[in-house]
Amino acid sequence: GGVNKFSYGNAGMKTFGRRVRELREAAGLTVTGLAERVGLSQPALSQLESGATAEVRGAALLRLADALGVPADSFRPFLGLPAPARVDRPGVAL
Repeated sequence: GGVNKFSYGNAGMKTFGRRVRELREAAGLTVTGLAERVGLSQPALSQLESGATAEVRGAALLRLADALGVPADSFRPFLGLPAPARVDRPGVAL
């Protein structure tokens, strides 16, 4: 298997990057601080926030969501990904 990668168009890049920046600032983190938590270089995170980079790897996306305290699925709309399919299991109380 390969590494999961999510690519998105220019509008998505800028919107996703803007959302990451908003969440980072709300968490009181610097670009360097978040980059260290996520395992990215500071320049790579800066490019992500500015919309200059066109992809984010699945593992980095999960670490990013975790470091920002949000579910990874919350990034789906910004990346142009469909909502996850809901699986109802009969006989299981929710």
